Amino acid sequence: MARELHDGVGQKLMLLTKRTKSTGNAELESLAKSTLEELRNISQGLHPISIREFGFTNATISLINEVDLHTDILFTNSIEIIDDFINEDNSLHLYRIIQEILNNVVKHSDTKSCFFSISSTKKQLKVVVKDKGKGFDYVKKKKENTTLGMGTIFERCKIIKAKLAIVSELEKGTKIEIIIPKI
Repeated sequence: MARELHDGVGQKLMLLTKRTKSTGNAELESLAKSTLEELRNISQGLHPISIREFGFTNATISLINEVDLHTDILFTNSIEIIDDFINEDNSLHLYRIIQEILNNVVKHSDTKSCFFSISSTKKQLKVVVKDKGKGFDYVKKKKENTTLGMGTIFERCKIIKAKLAIVSELEKGTKIEIIIPKI
């Protein structure tokens, strides 16, 4: 889908942008440019370039480092190289799950530090995220099911046949564990 947007619609928008320059209509030119930029952002968002260029492991490390750099939370990690053990579709879903978990840590945990690990055994991949933040009532949140982010995590875990375990205690923090069978 990302490729189709980029190659099909993106090419047409690029041509439109070039044609609007010749009209002298600054407003129309600005609209065409911003629409093209928005499409590029959506296309990259559907399949981040960093995964394709650097592999899942390096893209994930980069994502964590970027969040670490732009927040007051200290992120530490222990990440094994798992690129050979995860296919392209699953890597995208897992990357999106990790993005959402990181967003939730930043937005809701009120923690000073977060530990992140990815490890591999013969049969499975394991992702663990632990913080010592304010925690939350997981059972209550799951019943309410009002947050799009948590729903997305559950849905993507189902798609990649991952087991998801969330343990959270008020004022003691949260531990998220995702176990993905190797294909």
